[in-house]
Amino acid sequence: MREKIFGFGFVIILLFGFFSGCQEKEVEAASFEGVTLISDVVELVNASIKYHYNSFKEIWKVDVQYLFHNIAKKDIIVKVTIECYDKENNLVTVLGPKFIQLPIGYTEREIHPSINIVSYDGKNVDMIDHVIILAAENT
Repeated sequence: MREKIFGFGFVIILLFGFFSGCQEKEVEAASFEGVTLISDVVELVNASIKYHYNSFKEIWKVDVQYLFHNIAKKDIIVKVTIECYDKENNLVTVLGPKFIQLPIGYTEREIHPSINIVSYDGKNVDMIDHVIILAAENT
């Protein structure tokens, strides 16, 4: 009887060890309409793409706005790069980098043009359909 209890306990310990395994940190991929974030140091609190039209109803400028929350458990400087894609997922342009300093646990609450908006008014601006924000700790 004692051997059965010992064997049962051993099996439970093995199962516990098997399921606990190595905890690997995954990259966060959060999304708002047309905007996706790939980062392991910040979360996306809010984001949008704003299209500016001229009098002929043609897109002449695109603004990408974003707000972050620091999840890195330390003060960080975030390097922000934005990849702009067309409807067929072809890269149109890459914007940035831009650098933002975020204290531990800080959540941005307001859009500041010099910090949280990246604009593009160059070639093929009218083709931009969606963007990917890449935010990494600046080392």
